[in-house]
Amino acid sequence: MEERPRLTQQDLADFEYAVGQALARLLPSGDPAAARLRVLARAARAGILAAAAEEYREYARLRAAAAARVPAPAVGRSPGWADVLAVIVPIVAGGTAGVLFLLSLLFSAVDGSSGPGDALATASLDALLVAVAGAATGAVVLAVTAARRRPPVQDTADGDRLVEARLRWRTALLEGGLLPFLLDHLADPPPGSRAPAFRPRLPSPDFTGPDYSSPDFSGPDYTGPGFDTGTRR
Repeated sequence: MEERPRLTQQDLADFEYAVGQALARLLPSGDPAAARLRVLARAARAGILAAAAEEYREYARLRAAAAARVPAPAVGRSPGWADVLAVIVPIVAGGTAGVLFLLSLLFSAVDGSSGPGDALATASLDALLVAVAGAATGAVVLAVTAARRRPPVQDTADGDRLVEARLRWRTALLEGGLLPFLLDHLADPPPGSRAPAFRPRLPSPDFTGPDYSSPDFSGPDYTGPGFDTGTRR
């Protein structure tokens, strides 16, 4: 027995989009039957997807191959010591050079002798050279780190094949699965809209009123010989 493919969130979104396309072809906008047909299509999703199973397998194969070529990004990776030193060393060395240079000017202004001022000036120049060298080294280190973390460029041809495979699957899903399914159920009216079944009229109960017209019944005989109307006075 063939195992059913496990759909991703993108696949489910493509299915819903194809359902909307099919309903837009078959029904006018705002038709109340659209909601009923959408529910039926969702309930029969497995059977509808089977009509485009071959196209989906090819699409899933290309998608898995593209995902395997892309390495997982290094999320939460902390910078190394080289990265930290590349930033800190030029800043500290440059600051030290500036402070030493100001001190050399101060000593030269206060003390007329050039001994302490010249020493501080030489030290500030050395610190400045360290800052420049550290900045150059830091730039190289940061460039190498950025190159390592840069994601590889995907092959354009592979991306185009993946897009085409997805389009073929969605077309097969629409033309071969959804439209025939919805057309079959569009001809069947919903259960609540069918005309009520004909019910024969129930016969009246076996009961009749007295048969006043039967020969056994007659009104009182007022003209009979035994009838006395009374004595007139």
